Amino acid sequence: MKIGTLRQNIDETDTELVRLFKKRMEVSGKVAEYKKTMGLPVLDAAREEEKLKSIRALAGEELGDYIAGLYREVFRISRGYQTAKNGVFGLLGEKLGHSYSPEMHKLFGGYDYTLFEKTSEELEHFFKAASFDGINVTIPYKKAVIPYCDELSENAAKIGSVNTVVKLPDGRLRGDNTDYCGFAYLTKSLGVEIRGKKCVILGDGGVAPTIRAVLKDLGAGSVVTVSRRGEDNYENITRHADADILVNTTPVGMYPENGNVAVNITVFNKLSAIFDVIYNPSRTKLILDAERYG
Repeated sequence: MKIGTLRQNIDETDTELVRLFKKRMEVSGKVAEYKKTMGLPVLDAAREEEKLKSIRALAGEELGDYIAGLYREVFRISRGYQTAKNGVFGLLGEKLGHSYSPEMHKLFGGYDYTLFEKTSEELEHFFKAASFDGINVTIPYKKAVIPYCDELSENAAKIGSVNTVVKLPDGRLRGDNTDYCGFAYLTKSLGVEIRGKKCVILGDGGVAPTIRAVLKDLGAGSVVTVSRRGEDNYENITRHADADILVNTTPVGMYPENGNVAVNITVFNKLSAIFDVIYNPSRTKLILDAERYG
């Protein structure tokens, strides 16, 4: 039999597998709805092990281990899908009118995502109730939520900042910092070399410690934080006119204050890259200024 024919057979089999997988996930969604109605947990470990044994037996001795590995992954995906169907997810912050998060999570994850606007006085009650499965955390609570977490990831503990809280199967809350991974990926995806460079961070709020940690881990020559009242501030920022990299972590320029900037970039004379963590608008005035000056 020719290789082309064999590949065609594989393609036809893959098409059928996709059809069957879609059917399985459709049923899995209905199971999720039933579990939600009955108050049942997503994970049924005993049933999964029983199912693995029967599947292994169906596959036979030669393929038993392979099919078991495949189905462990299928079960993991199915649990995630059911959790998304069952779970309560959202964003915790003080003022969230600017957020696109519900639309983004609905688009990429297929689940509802709630905006939890809370004052600082409401935080304790919010976490005592903990009527969520997972939340993201934004301004100004990335440090404030730490006392409410039962455990922290290595990154969150090192940085002292939490932007994601997940409820574990036993009900405990785990804080993590995915901003670290996001900013590290951003620098690499844009091909910006950090090693040996002088970096200036604008702002000392919730995300600034994360940015500092990433820049230092990527080998920055020096990292300076400019704030309104710190030793390095906007009044004496010209002392750092030799900065190579500029990162804005302030909300200055965020919608609806689109036309504002934290600093006039003409004070710098050797910038090679500018980052702005604001995503609404997607191109802030700071970024437009950066493009204008090359």
